[in-house]
Amino acid sequence: PALRWALTHMIEETGRHAGHADILRELIDGTTGR
Repeated sequence: PALRWALTHMIEETGRHAGHADILRELIDGTTGR
């Protein structure tokens, strides 16, 4: 159970930070991901 929790948490954090990086990129270059 602890390993499953750790993997799930890492995936959630990675997704959250990737979303933040995408927002910052959009602010910098003005383009969206579409």
